[in-house]
Amino acid sequence: MTVAEAQRDDLIGELVRAGWMRIWEAVHLSLGTDSEETASFFACGVLGNALAAVGLPLSTGQ
Repeated sequence: MTVAEAQRDDLIGELVRAGWMRIWEAVHLSLGTDSEETASFFACGVLGNALAAVGLPLSTGQ
């Protein structure tokens, strides 16, 4: 997306943002929480995926 926007291809950025907002709203409404809790939910998911991608365990057992 960054490369597309650097080349002034605004359509890709708009499509990605619109898709992200649909995902955000669906999760936000399903959780029934405030925006901070929804952001935390996504942050934990991203962290879990990053840890799995580099082969680290999702839990240290502590």
